[in-house]
Amino acid sequence: MRHPINAGPFTKRALSALICLSTATLAGQTHAALFQASSMAELKDAIEQANSNNEADTINLLSGFKITAADNVESNTAFPAITSSITIDGQGSDKTIVERDETDAEYRFFLVTKDGDLTLNAMTLQGGFLEHSQTQDNTGGAVNSRGKLTVNDAVFNNNKADAGGAIANLSGGLLFVYDSTFNKNQTTWHYSEGDGGAILNEDGDAVIERSTFTENSTSVSPQTGKRESDGGAIENSIGQMLVKDSVFIGNISYCGGAIENAIGKLTVINSTFKDNVGLLHAGAIYGSEKRLRSDSSDFGDGLIEIYNSTISENEAGKEGGGAVFMDAGLAIISNSVLANNTAKFTDGSDVTGRQDCGFINSGETPGLVIVSGTNLITDAACLDKTAAPKDETSIVITKAAGSTADISALQWVSDTDAGQAHYALSAASLALGQGTACDMADQLGEDRTANCDLGAVENQKDGDAGTIPDENIINIAGNYEVPVYERSTDSGSDDDTSATDDQASSNGAIGATSVVAGTESNMAADSGGGGVFNPLLLLMAIPPLLRIRQK
Repeated sequence: MRHPINAGPFTKRALSALICLSTATLAGQTHAALFQASSMAELKDAIEQANSNNEADTINLLSGFKITAADNVESNTAFPAITSSITIDGQGSDKTIVERDETDAEYRFFLVTKDGDLTLNAMTLQGGFLEHSQTQDNTGGAVNSRGKLTVNDAVFNNNKADAGGAIANLSGGLLFVYDSTFNKNQTTWHYSEGDGGAILNEDGDAVIERSTFTENSTSVSPQTGKRESDGGAIENSIGQMLVKDSVFIGNISYCGGAIENAIGKLTVINSTFKDNVGLLHAGAIYGSEKRLRSDSSDFGDGLIEIYNSTISENEAGKEGGGAVFMDAGLAIISNSVLANNTAKFTDGSDVTGRQDCGFINSGETPGLVIVSGTNLITDAACLDKTAAPKDETSIVITKAAGSTADISALQWVSDTDAGQAHYALSAASLALGQGTACDMADQLGEDRTANCDLGAVENQKDGDAGTIPDENIINIAGNYEVPVYERSTDSGSDDDTSATDDQASSNGAIGATSVVAGTESNMAADSGGGGVFNPLLLLMAIPPLLRIRQK
């Protein structure tokens, strides 16, 4: 991460002279520049100059300021579109605040074109607002990107848009988010498609690490007054997304209180989910039903992989799946804790047997939840239709009547550091020492022991794995082969059109094994530090049997 430069004894005039020298043209060649900006006008001017020299430039924001008018009227964007490589450094999320005046017209802050590369460091972006327009792309209330967007140590607060309340990553874009917080972002109404309260990944690739999502939500229909869009914090519609060492608390939507995955591949590692609500189903994570969009493209039937994560105290509605619900596609859960999730009817009464790991829908091509390795699941009733991959045997540990609660209350290492909230295991938990993938650091960056624990955080207890009573073990025979679906040639014109049996994942989403290939950022794959990040290394660390391939 680049840090803001302290001008020290330099006067403003001396610093301006230095900037002029850095942009001087020698033998017809333009060099990268260092700019400073303390007002909206100065930031606009710096972006325009940075775009024109086509170099990797840096802009230091010296103060926070409110936005008073959008610059790019056609795209409702406050500042000129980013068309080159630009890094904008703030002084910290509590000091540098880029904010739209709530009485002003609608606009986002930044637009990154397909040739643009924007890095935002150490700042807060809040109050961006875009509502549905039939002539403009009103996704991404703070940032809309079709190029490369990297976010470090930032806060996105109370931004709103049609979809992707804070960030929209579109059409082949690359998104990297590190050590950031998304709070109370939401989608506005867009014909029931207002998905992704904080982030929308639509036909792009995304990596999210050490970040926190709190109280983000999707839109409420003005016709029905009900919340009818999905992915309270994140919508991974099309593309591949890695979520690692992150926290989701109190997000809400119609389906997938925290995350919805459609035809993409979603990989969740070392992450904690608490108090997320899916009003219909999927309190935490939702595999979307198969349907057609208005452009006849398939939607739904993707792949979700959940490793070493803790999903607890989330709530679904009457169709169940307090933790995970798969309307279509495949979810693989391994070395995780799914505890004390609930599903309730509108009158508050419990929905029996559909709580924890995902009720499997009874449609013609229902989704599947596969448990692999070892997991702690406090309600086994949902396992009736769950099978392990072919030639594997899964051991599922369940909580016996009268046993301990297994996990403690939510804890924070620091209430200012993103990605730090976590559950610790109780001293008597059946999840202690039962892990089978112990070669990866935990959510807090701590090494796991040889006999590691299930869930997102290692409790750092030495010794062998404990003995689990027989009544707490369910063995599942490996009798399931991942199917191959053929894309249908049938056309469709309605978003709610049901897909036929042979309509399925885009580009073979089921069975795909890569995540954001060929990209890099300025953060290391493991916690902290600098270096080059290659998401493929994370998949290499996952036991080979867990990487389901197409048959």
